[in-house]
Amino acid sequence: MIDWTWKMWHIYTMEYYAAIKNNEFVSFVGTWMNLETIILSKLTQEQKIKQHGLTHRWMLDNENTWTQGGEHHTLGFCQILR
Repeated sequence: MIDWTWKMWHIYTMEYYAAIKNNEFVSFVGTWMNLETIILSKLTQEQKIKQHGLTHRWMLDNENTWTQGGEHHTLGFCQILR
């Protein structure tokens, strides 16, 4: 994700300087302002995916845990295969 952000930042920066050089600054302002929105939406989407993955992992761990005599036991890989 960081590489994508740097790539987009570089592209928009180059377009910005090219627009200034050609006096096309006004048409470029809208695109430059959208860059922050695009980056924030990508970061938010990535965070939602990570949170969902952590919740799913917890549910898997919770299904393989049981209590016996007050002690918590977890099925390990070798116990499942036996």
